Amino acid sequence: MKKLLLCLMSILLIGSITQAKAQPQQRSFNAEDMSKMQTERMKKDLKLSDKQTDEVSAINLKYAKKIEAQRNKTDGDRASMRDQMTSLRKEKNAELKKILSEEQYEKMLQIEEERRNNHQRGSGGSGRPQ
Repeated sequence: MKKLLLCLMSILLIGSITQAKAQPQQRSFNAEDMSKMQTERMKKDLKLSDKQTDEVSAINLKYAKKIEAQRNKTDGDRASMRDQMTSLRKEKNAELKKILSEEQYEKMLQIEEERRNNHQRGSGGSGRPQ
């Protein structure tokens, strides 16, 4: 009887651990954290100068705050939120285009496209190998 109980408890424990690992981890970043991560990634990927890094950081923070506000006010209407995010991305890219060289801007667009494609295929959207 004790062996059966021990066996059942082991199975339950293993099952709950497996279930916990299978659930995706939700990362919750505030606007400041998100903009810092974006800026660091862009600095590395696009080889930004110090001046460009400062300007890009300000733009990233501005739009991260707008996105955060939009997410907080959306009432579960995913289509509306998607439209708003697309509009914000276009505005942000227009501002970034003024700061980046043509080569940097094209590379940024290419990286964004790759990330979107990876996200749609279910890799989590990071665009980077894990």
